[in-house]
Amino acid sequence: MTVKKITNKSKIDKKDVVSKAKTKRSDRVKKEAITSKANSSQPPHNDNKSLFPKIYRFITERWKLIVAGVVSSVIIVGIILQSISLFNNMQEQQEIKAKRGSIEKELAFWRNQLNKYKDARDIYFRIAALEYELGDKEAARGDLQKVLEIDPNFKEGREMEKQIKL
Repeated sequence: MTVKKITNKSKIDKKDVVSKAKTKRSDRVKKEAITSKANSSQPPHNDNKSLFPKIYRFITERWKLIVAGVVSSVIIVGIILQSISLFNNMQEQQEIKAKRGSIEKELAFWRNQLNKYKDARDIYFRIAALEYELGDKEAARGDLQKVLEIDPNFKEGREMEKQIKL
């Protein structure tokens, strides 16, 4: 019997809680209706469409959207142009590195040939030209001096001497 009493009591407690919640909700709705009548001359509407403004804000501020669109478009175009420029510069850099590598290989080859032919004017001249191309003017001057020591009347050597001194 005690088990039945507990279950009946729990049923009663649930009913009491539900009825109290309903009364609180209805009291709150009544208070809101009274305050809304006092605050506005129009009766409250229950449909959701009346909660939204009839004139949307972005329509009245269209110029801000246009300015933002133009600014963002300019920024995007600038980014695209910079990326194209960066890509071209990277390609040029790779070409320069490849050319420099081939010049250095050729320079190593001619230095190796110099070990075989000690007094070869043309080998010294080619080494001087390659060093000048790499930007090492001092080494180019030294090799060019050796060329002119071997053959003081070497026309191309004299022309290169003028270029290096400039």
